[in-house]
Amino acid sequence: MVNELDVSFSLASPQDKDIPIDISVSDIEEDMIYRFCVGINGVWYTIQDFSTKKEVTWVPEEYGNYIVMVQAKKISSKKAFDYITRINYTIGKNFEDEKIIKSISLDKECYTVGDKLCLTVDSIYSPSLYKFWINGQYGWELLKDYTSDEKLVLTLNEIGEKEILVQCKKQDSENNFDDFSTVKFYVYEAVKIEITSLKSLSKDLISGEELIFECEVNNEESKTVLYKFLVIDEKGNVNVVQDYSTKSIVSFIENNSGSFKLLVLVKDLYSINNYDDRAVIIYEVKPYNEIKIIDFSADLSSPHYTGHPVIFNVQVEGGKNLMFKYTINGPSVDDEPFIEESGYLRENFYQWIPKVSGNYTAVVYVKDESKPQGYDVYSEMSFEVLPYVSQVVKILDVQIDSYEKHVKNKPIGIIVKAEGGLKLQYSFVITKENKEIGVIDYSDKNFLTFMPQESGYYELEIKVRDTFSVQEFDASTILHFKVWDYYPAKIDYILYKSQECYVVGEPIVFNIVAQNTKNILVKYVLSVDDQIIEETNFENNIVFQYVPTVKGKYTLSVMARNKDSEYEYDTKKEAKIYVQDSLPVMDTKIICEAKEEDLVVNNSIFFVVSTKGGRDIGYEFYLMEQGQWRRVQTYSRKNTYSFIPFKAGDYKLLVLTKSEYKVCSYEDYGIYEFKVT
Repeated sequence: MVNELDVSFSLASPQDKDIPIDISVSDIEEDMIYRFCVGINGVWYTIQDFSTKKEVTWVPEEYGNYIVMVQAKKISSKKAFDYITRINYTIGKNFEDEKIIKSISLDKECYTVGDKLCLTVDSIYSPSLYKFWINGQYGWELLKDYTSDEKLVLTLNEIGEKEILVQCKKQDSENNFDDFSTVKFYVYEAVKIEITSLKSLSKDLISGEELIFECEVNNEESKTVLYKFLVIDEKGNVNVVQDYSTKSIVSFIENNSGSFKLLVLVKDLYSINNYDDRAVIIYEVKPYNEIKIIDFSADLSSPHYTGHPVIFNVQVEGGKNLMFKYTINGPSVDDEPFIEESGYLRENFYQWIPKVSGNYTAVVYVKDESKPQGYDVYSEMSFEVLPYVSQVVKILDVQIDSYEKHVKNKPIGIIVKAEGGLKLQYSFVITKENKEIGVIDYSDKNFLTFMPQESGYYELEIKVRDTFSVQEFDASTILHFKVWDYYPAKIDYILYKSQECYVVGEPIVFNIVAQNTKNILVKYVLSVDDQIIEETNFENNIVFQYVPTVKGKYTLSVMARNKDSEYEYDTKKEAKIYVQDSLPVMDTKIICEAKEEDLVVNNSIFFVVSTKGGRDIGYEFYLMEQGQWRRVQTYSRKNTYSFIPFKAGDYKLLVLTKSEYKVCSYEDYGIYEFKVT
């Protein structure tokens, strides 16, 4: 609250123009400086800028109602001013003699940020014109130019003491104004926003992949909350990943690994603070998922023979950009230990041709490309090499005659192609979840037809040997496959019309192209700006149509599953589009087409609503009768309302307006008060 100054004038108001008037101020403290200004018609003039002089002479050059303002501050103060006083002063006798404004009334004694202020001017002369100003950050700012409307409706978005200036003049007056008056009020801060939760929505926090975090606050439904997210790395570097926005979920890609802090600042839309609350979450970003070796094998069994290539193969999970190094250690050659190293390669296989018989150890080292030194995991296997023997047995290929997915009670045909030996024999061993369920002993048949009776994971071991071989087998391979209860659903494409932009209110049609269409169920989840707005159940419907009601980034997630599936869904695809919005609905006004003398009991009263902005506007009406609100007309395109009052008294008609496709209770509203006699 700014203190008042004791200001005096050599001549009392009102006075004529061109007459010198001395303005002086009394000292309130030592070492003070003073500034003298006058304002008229919303424009301020500085008579004397800040100085130690406590008196100034003012010579007004035109008639009108002035505001004399004196500011004071200490010489050492860094504020704009420490003290201020404003005094009304009239130049011209006729302005004082002919008062027009009787009073100014406000609908409330105090307000909070976001409230609507309703101001009414009561004048003693009709017809009159009214002009409204507000004392803002940069002086008097125009709110509404001259109009015959004696009311002002204003949404308040700043806290603190405010002042509104009303200028009034007769309709036929040639003066800038004939009378003026001011009213002061105070705007209080709204209920403080507090963070209740800050959490990660990502399953794994991996560098180079999208990280998703969500912030939750209290009373989010009743306030417009803004969120700002900042990432702080281990060196203290700060990166703003989202400036203040209404999005409470933030997603970004972190290209580095290590320990990070996510700082979120939240504030009410109308808050004057930098933020109302803040929270920090510490999280670790891994460069990649843990690397695991699933299997390390060779295409030929041990022992093998010199001169024939052996291909080592490794199956790995995890990591991003994998690299493999193969090392083979064997018997000494010319008193030097045999070591063959491949160096790090991107291939998960390596071919080696043994030249000397003996016992060997093959080792594979696996690491991610981002690892500067060493390796993540390794595996090794022993391998025996015998002197060269012609006709080495090798499995060249295994062909599986089946669909892409294997289903129970459907035959799976397998054909083995092998070479070498004098006469080859084939054996098949089938296991399910480490339990042997079928064995076909060695025979000259190189094919197998297998019909699984149950769903699950199966393993088929194929063994090939020469009839005259003394070994259990000369070559082998193992196949792994999954058998389903049904053919899993598979979505090939999501088709939708390609156009430059999508607009709120225009329908968007998505068509799903999927295999085995008659036996699948499809579920659609539509979200806008990461908020789910529509979700269907699983049904046999490959067409989804939606009419967007708000602008934003729309994501359609399509999940499909077979009718017999035990899983939530078998496959999932997404389509993303951006929808533009129309202008917001504003300046809602209710117009009563009945004259005041016609507002009587048992007489029909007709109202019509006008608005600006928006698109395909909907209107909802509430009527207050005998102090009770009731909804009399739900949202529709109808912008009119009529009714017949059966009792005398005070009434209010409230209309809520919004664009038809806007996902909100209302965008704007208007209230009309009237009395029925």
